[in-house]
Amino acid sequence: MNQGWKVGGLGIGLALIAGVTLSAAAPERWSRDWCEQRWQTGSEHACEVREVALARRPEVLHVDPGENGGVEVAAGSGPGIVVHAKVEAWAPSEAAARALIAQVRVTTDAGRLGAEGPTASAGHWGVSFRVEAPAEQSLDLRALNGPLGVYDMSGKMALETENGPITIVGSGGEVLARATNGPVSVRLSGHAWRGRGLDARSVNGPASLSLPSVYDADLEYGTQNGPWAGVGSRVEVGRRSGFAHARLGKGGAALAITTENGPFSMSRTSR
Repeated sequence: MNQGWKVGGLGIGLALIAGVTLSAAAPERWSRDWCEQRWQTGSEHACEVREVALARRPEVLHVDPGENGGVEVAAGSGPGIVVHAKVEAWAPSEAAARALIAQVRVTTDAGRLGAEGPTASAGHWGVSFRVEAPAEQSLDLRALNGPLGVYDMSGKMALETENGPITIVGSGGEVLARATNGPVSVRLSGHAWRGRGLDARSVNGPASLSLPSVYDADLEYGTQNGPWAGVGSRVEVGRRSGFAHARLGKGGAALAITTENGPFSMSRTSR
């Protein structure tokens, strides 16, 4: 299946074709394409992609890129974790931007991925992470302005961002996702959720749900104060506390996709 997955937010995104691992992609072209995805214009830009080595596979992979970075994690085919970091800088000149990049360090302390760099300069910098990991890997992902995305992961996951989007694609795990001002997007696959459940909520951003036409779940969805779109009577069985609740098919794992103040939309797919 070709996921063709890409996350918006600060314009930090990527595409993964199933069957081609991140590490197996042509490094030079892949690095160039990723570096061409930028979220700011008007300043000179410098970018490089670094492969990051972890001393061991942690029980929980913690990733916090800082103010201007994002994190995306996809299920891989191997037992290990492959990490690439896109390090970017913006400055009045290309030379200054490259000098700034040289001062940015990707940290890997105790299974925690992060970034450190100068706090005062003529420009600014950001680091985004692309991770391929076993599907069952537990994750703790955090961002301020950048996107968070998980694709076909099935472990225990905590996802939190202030202003960026959260994208969840797949069908399993124990997931707690929170966005304050950014959107939450969930795309389900298969016939049922494999795992304890999903709780994905935004405060002020939009929430969207795409699910197969045949699916088993106990679903909470909708918006408290925003508009509704694409919600058919086949699913909307009842509301309480401003959200709709439905037992889909035979019922199953508890899934919640909601927003307090943003719009909510839902679509059904053939699979």
